[in-house]
Amino acid sequence: NIWANAHNRSPLAKSNTQYVNNVIYNYQAAYTTGDSGGIFSYAILNNYFRAGPSTSSPNDAWYQLDSNQSAYSSGNLLDSNKNGKLDGSATPPGGGLREAINRPV
Repeated sequence: NIWANAHNRSPLAKSNTQYVNNVIYNYQAAYTTGDSGGIFSYAILNNYFRAGPSTSSPNDAWYQLDSNQSAYSSGNLLDSNKNGKLDGSATPPGGGLREAINRPV
């Protein structure tokens, strides 16, 4: 899947979610969990977050994750330098996750 030119909610995950093999380009807040009170877990695998002209904060690839949530992640890359090359580096889910289990690809 390609998520492009979105201001937020690419997607808005408010349940147990599998987010696999996506390209997220020119985002403002990419993978968003809605900062809700529910207890959720996520499988977030092999996604490529690429900053674009409207991306003001590339580190917002992970947005509103909190301590009610946990994630298994592997193979996620963040390309934040806007240099026109595909040269992303590993990025684990951020925020206040209860638990983030990261495995190399």
